[in-house]
Amino acid sequence: MSQAYRLRVSQTVERVVVVDDAASCELELLPLLSRERMAALLNEELVRRGFEVEDGVARRDDGDGIVVEVAEGRVTVRAESETLVTQRARRHSSDDSDAMRERLEAAATREAEALANNAEARIRRQAAHALEAALRNVQSELDRVVHRVTANALEEKARALGEITELSEDPETGELTIRVKL
Repeated sequence: MSQAYRLRVSQTVERVVVVDDAASCELELLPLLSRERMAALLNEELVRRGFEVEDGVARRDDGDGIVVEVAEGRVTVRAESETLVTQRARRHSSDDSDAMRERLEAAATREAEALANNAEARIRRQAAHALEAALRNVQSELDRVVHRVTANALEEKARALGEITELSEDPETGELTIRVKL
């Protein structure tokens, strides 16, 4: 009487996927005041918007691994994450020979590696999409920051020239009117 055998093989691939991707752009600040004073005005406005300034670098963690840094007029948006990927593949056969075991182990390993590679690619794509979305949001916010810093610098420059007799700003258009008595 013969007995039926069933050979089962399982292979697991584990890897840590580290994503550290960034995009940068320059802020276009007009040199209305000294470089140091413009940097101070910029940092003051960034602090009002939730940034922490340390050693001349303004930094804000926007969550989900997105970090925004502003240093010397350069904006860097970074996507940082670390994810453990675990993928398992199983194979089976009714042939329980050593040669079959080796073939099944190799096939299961290849499949688990392919699954892990696909998961890693998906994680990297998701991080890239998150970075793009964060960059769009930050760009519009930083446009408002540049506008506010420019308005503050113009006001400070006008005060240095003489007495301000009229100061008005249209919040809808961003138009700023400053009349100075020299």
